[in-house]
Amino acid sequence: MHNSLNLQISPKDLMEKEIMVKTEFSQYLEKFYLNWQLEYGRASIREFSKWLDINHAMVIQWMNGNGKPGPKSIPKLSRKLGPEIYDIFDLPRPPKVIYDLVDNYDKIPESDREEFDADFDKWLSDWFHDHGLNRTKRKSARMLN
Repeated sequence: MHNSLNLQISPKDLMEKEIMVKTEFSQYLEKFYLNWQLEYGRASIREFSKWLDINHAMVIQWMNGNGKPGPKSIPKLSRKLGPEIYDIFDLPRPPKVIYDLVDNYDKIPESDREEFDADFDKWLSDWFHDHGLNRTKRKSARMLN
């Protein structure tokens, strides 16, 4: 009797072997990294992570398709990777004025920052609410920097 090989892989086998399908984000991040290397030379992922201001281990996980950025990381990543990151996660893009405010935060007089932070936090909470999103409380606009 002839033994045939079973070439079908069950979902359980896939999970056990941890075969990963790269996510849209991991592909986007990998392409961005390769383009970044062309601009900055053959820099390592560690250097890329520093440039992103994101933990090196986290960037490697994301590039490997393990996990995705959380709500605190997405605004930070968008500053370097561009607003397309919001599209990847099917999130509404914040208005450009937010980036302008964050870019100029240091120019706000120290005496006005507390009031600005309160106004900004209220506006941001309302924006998240209007878009049906949950939001981790931030203390100020500088947290997006």
